[in-house]
Order: sequence, then structure tokens, then C-alpha cells
Amino acid sequence: MLLSGEFIQAQNYQGFQFKKPHRKKLKRSFTQYNNLIIIPVQINGSKPFNFILDTGVGSTLITDPSVALALDLPMFRKLKVAGVSSQNRLKAHVSNIESIKIFKHIVALKQYVIVLEEDVLNLSGYAGIPIHGIIGYDLFSKFIVKINYDYHKITLYNPERFNYRKKKKHEVLPIRIEAKKPILEAKVWCEQHKQAAPVRLVFDTGAGHALLLYQNSSPGISLPAKTIKAHLGATLSGNLIGKLGKLKQIQLGKYTLPQVVTSFPDSSSYVSMKAFTPRNGNIGLGIIKRFHTIIDYPNKRLIVRPNRHFKDPFDYNRLGMEIIAKAPAYKTFYIAQMREDSPAMKAGLKKGDQILAIDKKPVYNMNISEVYGRLYDHKKKTDKIFIYALRGQELIIATLKVATSL
Repeated sequence: MLLSGEFIQAQNYQGFQFKKPHRKKLKRSFTQYNNLIIIPVQINGSKPFNFILDTGVGSTLITDPSVALALDLPMFRKLKVAGVSSQNRLKAHVSNIESIKIFKHIVALKQYVIVLEEDVLNLSGYAGIPIHGIIGYDLFSKFIVKINYDYHKITLYNPERFNYRKKKKHEVLPIRIEAKKPILEAKVWCEQHKQAAPVRLVFDTGAGHALLLYQNSSPGISLPAKTIKAHLGATLSGNLIGKLGKLKQIQLGKYTLPQVVTSFPDSSSYVSMKAFTPRNGNIGLGIIKRFHTIIDYPNKRLIVRPNRHFKDPFDYNRLGMEIIAKAPAYKTFYIAQMREDSPAMKAGLKKGDQILAIDKKPVYNMNISEVYGRLYDHKKKTDKIFIYALRGQELIIATLKVATSL
């Protein structure tokens, strides 16, 4: 995220800390919807709001402007915000918040946040629950954060009281904090190249994909021979489009992951790399959730250990459609994006269709993660999925032939 304005340099606050200064750690469960880590955040003593925990974000962001209106948050300064998309920047303003609490035991006073004037990301629809904001550097810079994706547990440690003892399967990866984001070095092997290409990647817990690489950022990065056109995700300033293909492998320290499904955004859909700290792409949840991870900004390192999902094969959205949940209950589901020539399109489905049932199983009592689980359960021994959908008053029964792997 790029910010126009100088308020960040002007900030002078203590930041987040334990309410009890001598506390060593805090361990809590987190909820995960559609690959997003959700934590409770209270603003000026409010009820808990849902914020996404995202290392890819610098300043704390309120994405739902109704929160600022409901809490009567003051406007400090106007500014414009842009993501990696090359489209227009968004209007926003800076607000000074008296207090923010996380898990009730972590607090920050006099905290500056950015408030979007329009909820363009519609994160609530993609998560299937109300989402009110995103928090990243402001929290990670003050704590050492351990994330266990298997059990949905997060532990925050006081850096001054954290004693790390290296274990056999641990790998310590050095990082640099640049533009408030963690950058790590890795090696990738592309199809057309015999030698590995060194790359600098953002470690991004808010990205749903496994790996994203900018094609023109290094001579060693090139498209695989077999790719498909795809919608790669939504940014603050628009959709990111490009291609999906498989990378030979990526190496993170002593660990190697083969046949990684990788996103290659079209150069026309993101701003010039000159606008960013030089990097070659980012690592997302498709790789991150294969490790137990300690994110240690204070000591500039990541500590990773493979979990039970480490050797799972990489896969992709074979049906070619993305689902969104509709407010207020988030129990009705619609097709939000569709890939050209995908099984969903060939079966006659269209963007905007409401999904009623999958393989005769109604979806009205599911959450969005359960809907995706039924749509994209690649362990099922089937090559067809039956979807019942509603288009206006018309009932559609579509037979989708599951695409083969890349």
C-alpha cells in the first residue's frame, strides 16, 4: 500500500503494548475465513470489530467507513491510497484514535489510523463475515508473533522477555523491514532456466495465493510454458489480473517446495516497480500456512518449521469462479468473478448467479469457507460437480467438469 502524505514520519506515539508491562506473552485463538486471519479490535472502548492480521500492510487501516462514522472519529488529514494496481488512488483520511485494544490485553493510545472513504475491497463479502479493517506493522513491530495455522493459535511475546531456543527442524530466515513490510530472500527455479534466480519477496499473511512473481523484475523470472488467464486478486485500487502457472520450485533456507502454483500479474495491471521498494513479488498463505511461523520484526528474522501440510501438493481454483457472501447475514453466496473458458463458464454459469446448492447440498446454513471447501475439495474422487444456481427467477442446474491440474 502506498501513502501520499507525511503523517507517518510525524507520528510520535508509544504504540501497542501489553496492558500489564511485565507480561511475557499472550496466547489466543484466531478465526480464519477464506484464508484470512481475523482478530478482535476495540476502538475507543467500542464492541470488538473484525480486523485482518496482515504483514503486507504498513499503517493500520479502517476499510469500513461506517466504523469511523459510528464512533465519530476525528479527521486529521486527507490523503490518497494506492495498492499495486495501476488504477486510480482512493480517497482516505487520517484519524487519531484515543485507544485501540486487541484481545483486550494489548493496547495502544493516541494511535493514528487511515480511514477509507469507500469500502472498495468488500473484504466482508470475501471473508463471509463483517470485516472492518486491517492491521499489520503497527502490531508486528511491537511484538514477536507466533502463528500456528493447524490449530488457529496466535501467541504474542514481549520482545524483551522472549528467549528463543533453536530446534532441529527450525530454520531462521533473515528479513529486512522495508516500507514497513518484511522482505526475505529466496531462490526460485523457472521452467526455462537451469539456474536458480535469487528473489526478494514480501512475506504477506494477507495474500491468499502461494507465490506471486513480477515477470520483468529479474532476468531469471519467466512464464511457464503452460499457463491460464486468471483474476489474481483485489487490491485497494482495483483488480489484479494475469496468469497462473507452475514454478519448478522455491527454496526458503534449507526447505524446498516443488511445483508451486504461481501468480504472474500482467504488467498493465500494476504500477511501475519504481514506485515500490525493489522486490520480485510476495509469498502468500498458500506457502506460509505450510509452516509453524515465528514472525520476529524486532530481531529481523522469521523462524519456520514445517507442519503437517508441508508436503501437500499445490493446487488452484480449477472451477474458475470466485464466490462472495452478501450482507447482512452473509449466508447467501454469489459468483463474483469468473475465469474465461473455465469449467464454470462452459457450464453456463455467469457472474452474479446465486449459488443455492452444491451436489444437492444446500448452502444456506454454511459459511463461505465451507462453500469453498465443497467446491474445491480436490481430495474427492470426482471429475464433475453439480451446482444449482438462481439467476433472477430462473433456476440453473449446471454440470461443471473439473479441470485437470496445470
